[in-house]
Amino acid sequence: MLKRTGFISLMLLLLLSFLIPVGSFAQDNKLVFVVSAGGSGRTLTAAAREFEKKYNVKIEVLSYPWAEARDKQILDLSSGAGSIDIISVEHDWVGLMYHFLVPLDADTKQNKDLIPSILDGFRYAGPKEGNKKLYAVPARIGTWILYYRKDLLQQKNIKAPETFADLSADAKSLTDGKTFGLVMPLKQSVFIVSQWLGFLWSNGGELLDANRQKVLFTNKRGIEATQYLVNLYRNQKVVSPESIEYEHDDLITALQQGRAAMAVTYSPYVTEVSDPAKSKFANEFAWSSHPYNPKYAKEGHPLIAGWGVGVNKSSKNIKLAKQFVQFVGSSDIQLMLALNNQNDPTVASVYKNDKFKKLSPAADAVLKALEGGKWDPSFPEWPRIQDALSVELSNAFSGKKTVEAALDDAKKDVDSILGWREK
Repeated sequence: MLKRTGFISLMLLLLLSFLIPVGSFAQDNKLVFVVSAGGSGRTLTAAAREFEKKYNVKIEVLSYPWAEARDKQILDLSSGAGSIDIISVEHDWVGLMYHFLVPLDADTKQNKDLIPSILDGFRYAGPKEGNKKLYAVPARIGTWILYYRKDLLQQKNIKAPETFADLSADAKSLTDGKTFGLVMPLKQSVFIVSQWLGFLWSNGGELLDANRQKVLFTNKRGIEATQYLVNLYRNQKVVSPESIEYEHDDLITALQQGRAAMAVTYSPYVTEVSDPAKSKFANEFAWSSHPYNPKYAKEGHPLIAGWGVGVNKSSKNIKLAKQFVQFVGSSDIQLMLALNNQNDPTVASVYKNDKFKKLSPAADAVLKALEGGKWDPSFPEWPRIQDALSVELSNAFSGKKTVEAALDDAKKDVDSILGWREK
């Protein structure tokens, strides 16, 4: 029995050593914070260093690749170890983590500058749990906007498109022998789904019902939105044919090299097309909000994506961790991060700040898009649903299936996935 007890104790110690390195457990004036390596991690680390200077505390920032950061945090949260105080939360992780995070609704009321649609991405409630609660404060954000070559539009004497009809007409006018009106990320991947969601929502459609139990994208509005996109590519031929193999990086390269005049894509790429060292047409780009169908919508409803920061329920320093979370979401820190770290901010006032608008010429378009933006689902089954949608959307764009058949087959897959959910 003693040997068994000793073995179990050893295994627990090994588990904790995997979660967070020895020496990283919380102290009264110290916080432990795990971040994902890359742009989000650099941004959140900069916020941590600023907090240290202002409040004379120590934040140990541990940076890991995206999947490892997710897994280490989930293991620590679910074990109740409390090794990590501050949790970096990608929107898609909320459904996996919310049971173990401190609700933060009361702690964000003082900052009315946080954009409501962005806060919505970090609210969650499981089946039959009632009203959603806020489990992370948004810290880094992005959305989908329209990029366009203002010089080419001026040559054709046309305005930047606002509606679906405008986008079709402008793309046709801008397509010539060497430049296509549009480029899209149509390779079978998450990006084809992200592109499609914005057009679905901007056509008045929805993915699922409010209870996340019934597919809605096969109704009239869903079919119309999907057929509209497929027609641009297959019938009107105003989308570059290479788009069927493109993800985001390929799309940006096409804009930089002048192979396409317009694209609806992720807002943080603004700096990539505006950099003279990378783009032949760096001074010729402009931006506007996502196109929409005025028959069903009053504005565009693009996809929002981003990161927030939450507090581990098992932290020994919940009060200090909550103070940091409030700090990251404050208007002053969001401005600092935007100016120094090229961070797309989460508060409205920064988008109206003259210094930021000079740094980010797409600020007005991004703010308008964010105010009408929506989030993809954050419940645990979403990655599987996303994979199923990417397969069938790819079938529709490649012509292997009609739009109706592709969406019907996607519905069957999604119904099957949702059928496994606990009711």
